[in-house]
Amino acid sequence: MFRSVRHMIYDLIEWRSQILSGTLPQDELKELKKKVTAKIDYGNRILDLDLVVRDEDGNILDPEQTSTISLFRAHEIASKQVEERLQEEKSQKQNIDINRQAKFAATPSFALFVNLKNVVCKIGEDAEVLMSLYDPLESKFI
Repeated sequence: MFRSVRHMIYDLIEWRSQILSGTLPQDELKELKKKVTAKIDYGNRILDLDLVVRDEDGNILDPEQTSTISLFRAHEIASKQVEERLQEEKSQKQNIDINRQAKFAATPSFALFVNLKNVVCKIGEDAEVLMSLYDPLESKFI
């Protein structure tokens, strides 16, 4: 999850610099603003934060000036969009995992025996020996 949030933040920083540059035409600026708000809403959902209700242009709806029914409908629409995005991400991740497992299952595997008898280091130096086994069927280290 950390990597996906970090990737989202990098995207938002890049898009912010594009917006602040002032070189984008109005239609591209509007599309970029929609992408930014969609990414922010998606990130809030991943982090279990509150959903911000927005209008079609990506502006936050003011509950003082918007009717309760309009807020509710806008909230439903925003929730559906974020859930659809989450489902897309999950299906893409599952496809990647399936492809990875098929790739490892198709490749021949070998056994490796390691016998470590001695590790030498100078006095005062820290030393660390780390060994791990990888299970290609589960796609994780044991």
